[in-house]
Amino acid sequence: MDITDHILKFRNTVRFLWNEHFRGDSQNIQNWDRHEVFIPVYDALFEATVLFDLPSGSRLIPEVSGDDRLPGCQKQVLREYRIVGTDETLATMISRNIPNDGAWDHPTKFVKTASVDLRALSLYDWDEIGFRDYRYFEVRIISAKQKNLIGRDALVEANACRVILDESEIKVS
Repeated sequence: MDITDHILKFRNTVRFLWNEHFRGDSQNIQNWDRHEVFIPVYDALFEATVLFDLPSGSRLIPEVSGDDRLPGCQKQVLREYRIVGTDETLATMISRNIPNDGAWDHPTKFVKTASVDLRALSLYDWDEIGFRDYRYFEVRIISAKQKNLIGRDALVEANACRVILDESEIKVS
C-alpha cells in the first residue's frame, strides 16, 4: 500500500508546526525545552494523521536529528515501511560504519533503486532546535546487490522516495 501522500502531508504539517510555533521567538532564541515539548506533539500528530488510516500494529516513524544518535546504539528498523526511490537511481548518504556513528561519508553516493531494500528508521533533520525541513528518511539497507552496503544506515531525500506499507511485516499484538 503506497502511503507516500500520508507521510508527505504529515511531514509538511509537522515541519510548519515546529518552525512557526516551537522553534523559538522572533529574536530566534532557541530553547531545548521546546524540543522536549515538541516530541509528544510530533508523536500525537503522526498517530492522528498517518496511523489512523493504517492497519492495526503499524508503528510511528520517529523524528530524529543529527545529535540524537548515541554511540553504538542501533535504531529499531521499522520493516513495515519500505522506502523506494522514484527514479532508477537514488542519491544516498550512507554511514561509514556499522553500527552507524553519525558519519555519512561512505564512498557509495547512489544506489540503483531496484537493487536495494530500504526500511525506515526515522524522519531525519540535522538540527534539533533550529529550522527543520525533515528533508530525509533515515533508512537501514536490508538487502543490496552491493553486499558491503547491507546493514548500513543511509539518508535519502524524502521528496525522491515513495513510502510503501508492507502489511506482511506488521506485527499484530
